[in-house]
Amino acid sequence: MWNGLLDLIYPPYLKCIFCNEPLNGGGKYSICETCYGEIPFIAENSCIICSKPFSISTDISICEECSKEKHYYKNVLSPVQYDGNIKKLVFSYKYNYRNYLGRYMAEMMADLARNEKVYGDMILAVPLHPNREKPRGYNQAHILAKYISKELDIYYGRDYIIRTKDTEALYKFTKTQRKIILEDAFHVPQKSFIKNKEILLIDDIYTTGSTVNACSKVLIESGAKSITVLTFARGI
Repeated sequence: MWNGLLDLIYPPYLKCIFCNEPLNGGGKYSICETCYGEIPFIAENSCIICSKPFSISTDISICEECSKEKHYYKNVLSPVQYDGNIKKLVFSYKYNYRNYLGRYMAEMMADLARNEKVYGDMILAVPLHPNREKPRGYNQAHILAKYISKELDIYYGRDYIIRTKDTEALYKFTKTQRKIILEDAFHVPQKSFIKNKEILLIDDIYTTGSTVNACSKVLIESGAKSITVLTFARGI
């Protein structure tokens, strides 16, 4: 019913989600050909763990940071870099109530998961604290997770992980500070629901990885078998 209502208010694939130009019946992900050509897609020459693109051609498969860090997730997949028009798109999606954009972002994410042959037993979304979600009106990761669940035909366990700590906005803190702030920020209410499950963890942006790593740590310690992180954009 919700998807049907959104289709009435924002008819899909009529106008480019970047420049608002008519698509005339075409446009993959509701993006015109010109804007599609300007999207900063993640290159193949990137870290196999965090997807960070290498600045030069190299035979190294893991970036220096990942070789030193302890990750509770297996790897991160993101179709695009958090740059240029992608930044504007994500900002509109999160803060300008354009949550209908989640459909097209999720399509790109689902296609990447298919191409990389990444699946799982269950999809979870990085949770927002109620104090943050209530004024915004929605959790952007939840919307992405719902669409991806439908696209990949994988069960979405909403509220299988919750945020118990209302942290400050993390963008102004260093990676070390973020780790400290996120300690004990997440909780798994029913561990039996995720026990031995291969989980696909959804979020909108991967920057330092502190948030998804904190989520993954709690999930692994609660009995999950493995975590693969799937985000729309990857901060560089």
